[in-house]
Amino acid sequence: MVYTSLVSTVKDGLNRNLLYQIIIEFVQIMA
Repeated sequence: MVYTSLVSTVKDGLNRNLLYQIIIEFVQIMA
């Protein structure tokens, strides 16, 4: 149960990081 929670947290972190990178790239393209 603890392991599942940890994996979920890691996945959420990766998703946020990916979204952040996409936003940065989009801003650079628009700039």
